[in-house]
Amino acid sequence: MQATDPLPPSSVALPTLIDLRLGLRRSLLRPAPGWAFLAGLLLSPYGLPEDPAQALAGVLLAFILVDPVWGALWHHLLIAARRLVATTTAMAPPLPYAQERAPLARLWAWWRHEHTFGGRGTWLALLPTLALSLVLGRPALVASAVALLAGLLAAALMPVSPGSVRVLAALVAIVMPWYVGLMGLAPASASLWPVVEAGTTPWAASVLTWGLPLVVAWLAWLDDDPSVTAASPVGRLGLIAGHGLLVGCLVLAGKPFVAGLLALVLLWPTLTLRRPGANPAPWHLFALIVIAILG
Repeated sequence: MQATDPLPPSSVALPTLIDLRLGLRRSLLRPAPGWAFLAGLLLSPYGLPEDPAQALAGVLLAFILVDPVWGALWHHLLIAARRLVATTTAMAPPLPYAQERAPLARLWAWWRHEHTFGGRGTWLALLPTLALSLVLGRPALVASAVALLAGLLAAALMPVSPGSVRVLAALVAIVMPWYVGLMGLAPASASLWPVVEAGTTPWAASVLTWGLPLVVAWLAWLDDDPSVTAASPVGRLGLIAGHGLLVGCLVLAGKPFVAGLLALVLLWPTLTLRRPGANPAPWHLFALIVIAILG
């Protein structure tokens, strides 16, 4: 008599209302939204509030918002764009100079389609986005709105310009979590435009506040496929330029010691770019951690 398997087959799932699957990405050692958020938090110009427990809860909720929740939102938006490529090329919006197959026409047709926003999956991702943003306050609402609009633009551009989607993804993955981190400990009455106090001039503070995340986003874009980037002369030149810009931003921000230390950190990945299998992404993450701790 053949024994029966007491476990159900993998195709059988519990009859839950919501399908939530969590997992780790292919590598944790690379610039990512969660790391950018923590870096912005460490560089925040605001001190700890009177209630540390409440502050810790807010930090945890913000981390969940900028990493898994925004990631799920973008995931469903881009999946919907792939499924609706055939339906987003035959409808021009009633706007002047809008041509068929243009990104604006695709976005308009997608909006008019019955599976707008990628169906139920995206709507379910929007619910925690809205809920967490309302709990965390105005900065999180602004950042989530930017992430959503950038996701819609990326979905419209993906059929005609996949490279543009990678650029948008890198910007949203680094700059917006960095911003949420900077504002993570801010009081409710604080301005929505944070400025890290550094150096002796407003220019130095602006470079440390906004220049650094833009350069890190540039490196994150190049790290999206490090084997291809390192094998291309243009890619290697872009990485070297990014390393130089990162050090230069710290010099302009009045942080010569941190700039010198960062130059030493980035020296090895810069010299080994031509080696087979070169992957500078962990070094970029290490540089981000150095900036966050010592900046």
